[in-house]
Amino acid sequence: MNFAVADGILYIRSAHDAKLRLLTSHPTVAFEIDGEEAGERWSVVVRGEAAHVDLDAELRRSRETGLRSMSPTPKPHVIRIAPRSVTGRRFREREERDPLPSLIFRARAETLPPAAQPPHPIASLAPRADV
Repeated sequence: MNFAVADGILYIRSAHDAKLRLLTSHPTVAFEIDGEEAGERWSVVVRGEAAHVDLDAELRRSRETGLRSMSPTPKPHVIRIAPRSVTGRRFREREERDPLPSLIFRARAETLPPAAQPPHPIASLAPRADV
């Protein structure tokens, strides 16, 4: 999702869809933005009230931020989120590893008794996709 910030207000673009219609009855929203820079990851959560922008002056202000959609679907509507709270954190990327490598016993297939080995497909029949 593309977004822009101007004067402490977060702007996003939207199509005329369920999200836009839902905002009229449920304007309280949370918007999460994640990113990475210089080997660090970050996450920011903005909580606030969302509203459809319909005033010309505010539409111009949102356009001045360079807000545009990268989606091939037209996004003619602008939504304003007035933040009530902004929280975030930075963290370094961790190495992927199995947290319990020494506590889990994994027998090799060839060491299992015949009844515990995976079944072999029947050569003349294709495997069923619904199993």
